[in-house]
Amino acid sequence: MTNFMVGFVYYGYMRNDAVSLFRQSQEALCIPTGASNSLIMLFSSWLMVRALNSVRSGKYKLASPFVLGAIACGIACTTLTGLHFTHLVVGTGLLACYVYILRFKTITPFGIKGATFKPGNTPSLKHH
Repeated sequence: MTNFMVGFVYYGYMRNDAVSLFRQSQEALCIPTGASNSLIMLFSSWLMVRALNSVRSGKYKLASPFVLGAIACGIACTTLTGLHFTHLVVGTGLLACYVYILRFKTITPFGIKGATFKPGNTPSLKHH
């Protein structure tokens, strides 16, 4: 929350320093795109909360589709604006790692253990 507060204070300071530039920039904004991005980001956050609740309740297989949905939301947001490409790449990479862990690793109260592989079979999903 402190980060947001500092950001808003800085925004207000910069706005007061160049009011006409900020007004010009506001007129160039596309309200439907901004509203769409806000809704997509809220939905993405909701999906991650659902994934976290699934993991906390031991329903690991249910968590990964929620994370994949959050990845799709991140891609949709970046496609709409064309901004934040680095944020998308890093965030998608981390979420993809999370999906891999949820699907192919054993999760215990003490951490993550390696998956058990059997020749000719897919990795087993042992969860405690």
